[in-house]
Amino acid sequence: MTSASTNPQKAPRPKVMRFDEELQYLVDTLFTCKANLTIALKWFNIYTMRDLHRELGKDDVRRRVRFKDGDENGGEELFDEQEYEDILNICSYLNWRQNCWGRVEKVKIDIRTETSREGFCDFISLPPLSRKGSDTEGYV
Repeated sequence: MTSASTNPQKAPRPKVMRFDEELQYLVDTLFTCKANLTIALKWFNIYTMRDLHRELGKDDVRRRVRFKDGDENGGEELFDEQEYEDILNICSYLNWRQNCWGRVEKVKIDIRTETSREGFCDFISLPPLSRKGSDTEGYV
């Protein structure tokens, strides 16, 4: 028989938060500001694609993501104007790619094969009314 004093249980180790594979792929492939983007995403607890869509849909996060520690009142800017624009458009780009295939319930796109830096740059250069897919659901 073992007692608690002779066999103490170890305290749980803190969980290391890492991006899910899809989000890590997007950071590595689509953005030129990888280090600062990683800092910003972690500050807002964005570790998954679901987190990305949820948090970047909030006006205050969209406004504050540009600044270190989310401090828009005198905080250091992490991104130049184009990098910031890219971040604000990532969810629309993913929706645009998905719209080319149809509803996510029917067929979810594979981020690794359906997205690229070149495709993202093409999307950014499109006028807003041209950013629609072939699905009848319309604009993103």
